[in-house]
Amino acid sequence: MGYHKGVYRVARLADGLKVLAMVMAAICLLVVTPSPRSDASKQHCQRHHPAKRHCHRGSKHCHRHHPAKKHCGGASSGGSDPTFLWGAWIGKQFTGTEAPWDWNAVTAFEQRNAGAKHLAALHWSSPFYSTAWCGGYCSFQRSMFEKVRNHGVVPFFSWANNGVSDASVAAGARDSYIRSWASAAKSWGHPLFLRYAWEMNGSWFTWGVGNGALGQPNTAADYVAAWRHVHDIFTSVGATNVTWVWCPNVDPSGKFANLASIYPGDSYVDWTCLDGYNSNDPWTSFADLFGGTYDKVMQIAPSKPMILGEVGSTESGGSKAQWLSDMFSALPTRFPNVRGLLWFDKYESGLSNYSDWPVESSPSSSAAFVAGIAFSAFTTNTLGSLSASPILPSG
Repeated sequence: MGYHKGVYRVARLADGLKVLAMVMAAICLLVVTPSPRSDASKQHCQRHHPAKRHCHRGSKHCHRHHPAKKHCGGASSGGSDPTFLWGAWIGKQFTGTEAPWDWNAVTAFEQRNAGAKHLAALHWSSPFYSTAWCGGYCSFQRSMFEKVRNHGVVPFFSWANNGVSDASVAAGARDSYIRSWASAAKSWGHPLFLRYAWEMNGSWFTWGVGNGALGQPNTAADYVAAWRHVHDIFTSVGATNVTWVWCPNVDPSGKFANLASIYPGDSYVDWTCLDGYNSNDPWTSFADLFGGTYDKVMQIAPSKPMILGEVGSTESGGSKAQWLSDMFSALPTRFPNVRGLLWFDKYESGLSNYSDWPVESSPSSSAAFVAGIAFSAFTTNTLGSLSASPILPSG
């Protein structure tokens, strides 16, 4: 939600061990490791309703902004289990300051919601420009990226071209700033995920298709041109340590922009991505919320691994604990191309005015998440030594 967005009555979790057993029986996921692009590595193991949400507009927060190869249940070399990238976008509810600015927020999240297991990826964001938070243009946050890496965690950074239309970006209106940011990313030199201008299939963000707040409404062609232009600038300065993440919003009712029309192309995208929130309008299972849009993305980019960039559920309308348990069960069976999960752990008003997206919204919800994440398929903070790009699942 927003530059940090959010989006979810809980019945008691019947039996934590039962949930864990179910998760362990179902999960069949790949190791995440850096590797060069190759058709084999990208395709291995890939065969096998409500209207959208977003606190986005108006949210104040919206301006702040190995080896072990394994897959499909087989044993990893070296005796380690298959791994799956997981993490969160962590708000200020724990310490008064968000992560990564305060790493104690990460530690508190891990202790409360993951049984003290360390996450593997951390999500945060920034706009291009903000007088409130950056005093102008928002530079590459080298100290934050370094802090994340020093904790063995891979950065997952969302970057928003606010303040100017897609057509203007494509025409070069922000070239100097983009080039400076890209050069700083290159200078830092380590792998990072970059989720540029996300949820573009909706019109709630200024870069979204149909949004005309900055002039003529953005078109699908404008968005693609802007994406490619930004990507080309990174290429021109040699910022090849960036892994590009294309991330529309789930669209269970089919009312947003056609996904094929806004896909920049395989040579411009390393990972696909989806954002989705269960906001009880009506209460929707994880599989139903993500399934239809996932299938469409698989038709467009079947060779690309997918990460869920923002996931959340309200407590109102059903059992959030059961929703989480069902999510962990559905991931390996219904969504085999999904190789990463980032929970939106922020109290931020979003769909239907819900704000209870964090895992810790109830003890039963936290217990369900602890049970699912405890399985060895979910990796920990062992990615600080990544060196090759793009970051891709192996196998």
